[in-house]
Order: sequence, then C-alpha cells, then structure tokens
Amino acid sequence: MGRYVVKIAKKKYNPDKCDARGYPIEEIEYTGEEYETTIDPDGDYVEMGPDGWETHTVIDGEKPKTVFKQSHHDNAELIGKFVYRKDSKKKILLECPYKEITQAVVPDCVEEIGSFAFDECPDLKTIVLPPSVKRIDPEAFVNHGFHDSVTLTFTKDVQTIPSNLIPNNTSKLPFLWVYYIKKIIIPDSVTRIEDYALQNMSLWSITIPDSIEYMGKGVFKNSSISEVHISEAGWLRFKDNILDGCKMIKKVICGKKLVYYNSNSILYDSADSILKGFSEIGDEAFSQNDQMKEEYLIKELKKLNNENDKVREFKKYTIVKIPDSVQSIGKRAFMGCTAWRTVILPDSVTYLGDEAFKDCTNLQEIAIPKNIPFLGRNTFEGCNKLKIVLLSKKLYEKSKNVFPQTTEFLFIEDVPPSLIDAFIH
Repeated sequence: MGRYVVKIAKKKYNPDKCDARGYPIEEIEYTGEEYETTIDPDGDYVEMGPDGWETHTVIDGEKPKTVFKQSHHDNAELIGKFVYRKDSKKKILLECPYKEITQAVVPDCVEEIGSFAFDECPDLKTIVLPPSVKRIDPEAFVNHGFHDSVTLTFTKDVQTIPSNLIPNNTSKLPFLWVYYIKKIIIPDSVTRIEDYALQNMSLWSITIPDSIEYMGKGVFKNSSISEVHISEAGWLRFKDNILDGCKMIKKVICGKKLVYYNSNSILYDSADSILKGFSEIGDEAFSQNDQMKEEYLIKELKKLNNENDKVREFKKYTIVKIPDSVQSIGKRAFMGCTAWRTVILPDSVTYLGDEAFKDCTNLQEIAIPKNIPFLGRNTFEGCNKLKIVLLSKKLYEKSKNVFPQTTEFLFIEDVPPSLIDAFIH
C-alpha cells in the first residue's frame, strides 16, 4: 500500500502574463494545505473552492500528478461523478471531470445535460439516460475528442423518449454537435417516441423495438442514419413517421429483408453489393432511389476524367447481378431504376412481384431463373427497350404477353450452359 501526500492548489489566470496569442497564462497557486493518505487519491478526492475547482496534485516520490483540472463553470457543485449547476430549479449536468470514464450512467435526478458536458472524456463509449432526462444540449459533445463512437441507450424503466430530446440546431452543419453518437439502443420498456425526439443525429444504426406503440412526427428530422432495424409490422405502421423530415436514411432492414434503400448523394455501391446477404427485397425498396436512375449516373460519370474509370463505373451500375442470397423480390421493388441495362436473377429467386421492374426504361437484357413459376402483373411495364430475355419455356408460355413485341427470347432448356454462363458473365 503506497503513501501519498496530497497538496491542494488552485488554478488561476495571471492577467499580467500572456502567451503568444495574448491570452492570460494559467498558473497554479498552492494553498499550503496538505494531508497524507494511504489510498491513491486519483479520482477519489475532489473539493470545491470559491473560484471553481481546486486542483489536487498527488506527489508520490518525486513525480507530481494532477488528478482533476479546474472546472469550466461558475456556480457549480460536484456531487458524485458529475458537476451540477447550483441554485437551479432543475438539475442540470454541466460536466463530467473523470477523463478515464468509459460509461456515463446519468443519475435519475438529472433533467438536462448541458453544453460541453462530455467534451473531455476521450474514452467514453456509452451514455445511459434515465427517465428524468428531457433535454440534451446540441453542443454536449463538441470538442470531446472521442477516439471511438459512442452508444446512447436508456435505463430499463424508461417508457417514453421525450419530444425534442436534442433541440433543433440552427447551425449550418446540423449533424455536427451529435456526430459522435453513432448507435442508439432503445430498450423494450419504451412504448412512445415523441415528436422530433431524435432529430439532428448522425447514426450508423438504430433498432426500433416491437414495444413501440406510438411514434410522433419528425422523430429523425434532419438526421443521417445508415441503418434502421425494425420489424415488418413496425415498418408498415411507422414508415411515414420514420421518413418524415429525414431524407438521409440509407437502409431500413427487417431481419433478412431489405425494405428501403436510398442513397442519392454520391455513388456508394453497386446494386448487387447492396443486396448481398438479404433473402428478400421488399415492396418499393429501390423505387425512390436516385442512385439507380440514368440521369444521376450520367451526372456522376461526368465527374470522372479517366475514360477507363468511366467505363468501369458505367458497367458497375448498369449491369446488375442480384446475389444468390435473394429469394423473393417484392412489388415495385426496382421500379424506375432507369440506369440498369442488364439484370441477372440467380436461381435462388422464386418470386417476382407485381411491377417489379416497371419503368426501367433502359433495361435491355434480363436473365430469369427457371425456379420462378410465374411473373407478377405488369412486371416489365414501361420496359420498351427490352431486347433479350433468358427464361424457361414454361414461364414463356405463361407470360409471353408481358414483354414488348420486339423482345427476343432464349430458352434455358435449349441454350448450352456455356452460352448461359457467357450471358450471365
């Protein structure tokens, strides 16, 4: 067990001494008070002085060590692990001085988390909110310097995520202040998500549990979300609420089913790489996606100066090979994907919904596997440039009137496997 001498000091700014930028230089003034302890005071001993934080310097041998730095806040008090505002009707969390903290469990008395509250907690991984928290300042995480992403979650007695939990930010960069919260976990205890509750977020993923009974308007307004995970019933019920005011949700996933995809800022992935791992493509999953439209492709190709790059990107986004994980393609799943020229459906696909390729106006070739027993209604309506279709004779007899009159047909039964491979590859 070590022996420690704790010398108490105060930080102050000397207006007569300035640095190169003209700011007063910070100095440490020892009070003369000290005490001995056999307990390492690092993280255990902090007191408040009249001018803010007192700095405890631990001297063990000849190496002094500062435990805490001076607080940024006036009129503050330390209770437990957090700094709170004094003389306030509601408990406002101002600061977490524990730099080494990895999980911040906010006490149930806290109603508000103030600006810069966690800006000096570089190892923070998780923030757990109790039912009492009604507001998180948009600047709570400014300049925090987190090395990794932070997960926001809630205690298991939280039933409602309140309206405007993170108030609307008038900054020109609406996602800046909550950029490092990358994942939100909503427990099954939550039944209500109120209006604009999780606006202005920039998330990798969020899971919406089946326990949700009510979802307000603009819940994710002005947010950027890579993935929303939700049950099919939840998606059907809350689709409009989820998309309300949020144009930057990339994927909505129901188990192994992709029900929504929208990426219209830059070319991210080809369609076949996007679909990899999914067994079902939901109704209208791609119908709102500008990335799969011809005018968007042309605009992006103009940005490339190298001709080889242009050819490669053109093929990447116009020749679509649906991955063999996919078994079902829903109604209007690919409607309006006007950039597509060639589509290869794998043998794993057994269902093709109504109007699945409607208005794919530049589609010229498609390979339909023999395991599809029938085509949905108006599957290829508006595909007037469709020239070659590879399919089974049985499917042709059932569906030949679905295709344009100028279409040529190749039958799987008559075509040598090598030619089928050539068509596919």
